[in-house]
Amino acid sequence: MRRQSLLLLISLLSLSGCVNNPPPESSSSEVWSEADGDKAFTALENSLKPIIGDDRQGAIIKTRGDKPLIAVDFEAEADLSLSSETPSSKEGLRPYRVEVFGDAKASAFNCSKAKEFKCEIAFEDAMVSLLSSGSELASITQTFSTYVAEIKKENDEYEQGFYADLKHAALTEILLENLLGVEVEEKTFVDISETYGSLSSLFPLTTTYKSITPYFLNFLRGRFDEKKLTIKTNSKGDYSLEMGIKDKDDFSSFIKGAIDDIFDGYTGSATIRNIINNYVDSALSTIKTVKGSLAIPFSETELGQIDADFDITIDSKTSSLSSSYAEYLDDVSIKSVSFCLGINLFHGTSVDVSSFPSNLLDHNVWKELEY
Repeated sequence: MRRQSLLLLISLLSLSGCVNNPPPESSSSEVWSEADGDKAFTALENSLKPIIGDDRQGAIIKTRGDKPLIAVDFEAEADLSLSSETPSSKEGLRPYRVEVFGDAKASAFNCSKAKEFKCEIAFEDAMVSLLSSGSELASITQTFSTYVAEIKKENDEYEQGFYADLKHAALTEILLENLLGVEVEEKTFVDISETYGSLSSLFPLTTTYKSITPYFLNFLRGRFDEKKLTIKTNSKGDYSLEMGIKDKDDFSSFIKGAIDDIFDGYTGSATIRNIINNYVDSALSTIKTVKGSLAIPFSETELGQIDADFDITIDSKTSSLSSSYAEYLDDVSIKSVSFCLGINLFHGTSVDVSSFPSNLLDHNVWKELEY
């Protein structure tokens, strides 16, 4: 749990980031009507097949409009003013907000293999701003990459790690050092072997994706039949799936229902189901309110840009990270998280493996986070 919390915090502050071209935009005069469920879900399954069955998969994660890709409101005991002035002597938690604008690219390799899965999430020239009580404390362009990889060492031994390259992300590095209370290297390594090992039965990912997709589609079909999501179609054979989340109960019903339907049919390890259920239960227990929407355009042959917009507030009684991790963190309390993003999936030769580091095993370069 300690490692999971640190990884969660790193991910929130360094979000960077599976592209088919979207179906053509329709004119304002295009007539849309309620779709036939059988035809719509057959089309959705067909649009997913080329992606989920490929050894290489990726996603472009895009900022939409003038809203941040991700924004995190939190309170911290640490002084994050980043100024040369003498820090305020005021005790207690101070309010802060981090906003991230920019596009991220996620690339996954070896999805069809049982070993040596690799994933890169890269952010090129993201604008990261730190605010407090409405005033901007710092705003700087950040370029950074994170990696999750299982790498063969020797004698059939493997290293499973999370790696963060913050060489060109000074603000992110400073924030992490202040919040974690430890020195964060420009190139940081975190051992995730325990967590990774517990999820090993998910690999190869392509096999898992193919196994669970029919059950997830059946779950969506159930929500469609219950009028909890809508699918419209036009005369060209384009579809638009839209779903709203109105509150925490609705969100919980969606997440837990999806898990139940997938694992009632999926024959994978029961251990995975328990891990996911425990993680979801823990996350839901900290959430106070949720409101959001999801839109997915698709056709028989391709998936368009997935648009997601979510605002989540955290229960202040359970949001503090300090109660269990005071040894590692200053008092930090996350208040809310919001996402507004577009996701374009891609696969195959479009996924470039050339930028993936070849020296991840060199811990003179990638230094382990000490905490």
